[in-house]
Amino acid sequence: MVYYNIFNKKEIMGAEIHRIINTIMVVLSLGASMALLYFLFTFWKTIIKPEKTNHRWHDKYSVKEDSIYNLVVQKILCQLKKELNATKIILGRFHNGGNYVNGLPMKKFSLTHETAGGTETPMMDKGIAVLNSKYSEAFAQLATIEEYCIADIEDCTDDNFKRDMKVYGFKAAYLFLIRQFNGKEDGFVGVYFNRTTVVDKEHRHMVIEQIPRIMGLLNMEKEQLKEL
Repeated sequence: MVYYNIFNKKEIMGAEIHRIINTIMVVLSLGASMALLYFLFTFWKTIIKPEKTNHRWHDKYSVKEDSIYNLVVQKILCQLKKELNATKIILGRFHNGGNYVNGLPMKKFSLTHETAGGTETPMMDKGIAVLNSKYSEAFAQLATIEEYCIADIEDCTDDNFKRDMKVYGFKAAYLFLIRQFNGKEDGFVGVYFNRTTVVDKEHRHMVIEQIPRIMGLLNMEKEQLKEL
C-alpha cells in the first residue's frame, strides 16, 4: 500500500507539471498571436492606409511633415536673413485669444515661423498666444506706419520689447506689418540683429516686397488645411 501511494503521488505530480507546461505553451502562443496581430495592424495603419495629418510647422523645433506652402514661407525668411545679414527672422500672426469678462476680445499673437540659430533658445518656445498689449507701443506704431524700426536698442521706448531684446541678445530690431489682401492686419515679419544695425530703405523694401507673397502662401495653406 505504501508503494502504491508513492507511485500515485508521482503520477499526480507528473500530471500537474504537464498541466503547467500546457498552460505556459498556451500563454506563449497567445502572446505570439497578439504580437503578430499588433505588427499587422501597425503595418496596415502606417503603410497600407496612411492617415491624413494636419501639416503644421509649429512644435518646438520637432521635425514634422509640412505643407509645401509653409516650406516656401520658411525659405523666403531664410533668404531674407541671408540678404540682410540678420541674426534672426520671425513671422508672427495675430489671432483672437478669447474674451474678457466685458465681452471684448483678447487680441493676441503667436510666432509661427523662425529661422534657425542666433539665440540660445528658440523664440517660438515663448511666442505662443502672447497678448498684443505686451508690446503696446511697438504695435501701435506698427499699425500706424506699418514699420517699427529700432537701429539701436538704447533708442527703444517700448520697455517690454526692449527687455525681450536683451533676453535674446539683440541690439537692433525691425518689424514689418503683414496685411490681408482686404486690408485687415494679419501679423508681422520681425528682423533682428545681434549688433546695432541701420537697415536702409532699399533693404527694408526687400522685406516689404515679400509680404504679399508670404500672405498668399499662408492663405493657400489655409485652404489646403480645410480639405484635410
